[in-house]
Amino acid sequence: MTLKKKRMMNTVPRVIELEEHGSYNMGFLTPVNENKQIPFAIKRVFWTHGANKDTVRGNHAHKETEEVIVAINGSVEIEVIMEDMKRQVFILDNPCQALYLPPRVWRTIYFSKDAITLTLASTDYDPEDYEKDMVNWLQRDYSDEKFYDQ
Repeated sequence: MTLKKKRMMNTVPRVIELEEHGSYNMGFLTPVNENKQIPFAIKRVFWTHGANKDTVRGNHAHKETEEVIVAINGSVEIEVIMEDMKRQVFILDNPCQALYLPPRVWRTIYFSKDAITLTLASTDYDPEDYEKDMVNWLQRDYSDEKFYDQ
């Protein structure tokens, strides 16, 4: 039997530009659609609010969940570390920009005062999907059969 790795299209964090409609007089609307601007079917939506300028959240990776994060108020700095230890920092300070985070990416989120983030997720909440220990995450073996065609 020959194993060949499944093709995964969404494996790198990236900024998604979102359209906005409206004006400064009327306000703005920013629509998103699953499998269009959002590269997955949306199973869960949550938001984080009440942050102060010293708030740090995240500090975890997901085993299977894909996420898109939007700073709908204020700004957030999101530090991501990929499995190959490449590090990137993204600053979201515009509600027309979103950050796509694939599974298996470590994220740490730094909030500005009064920042509000909206997160769209590809799975229902499952505490088993979270890897909160960076040492375990770095040592994790993703050669599991579910990632391969047989």
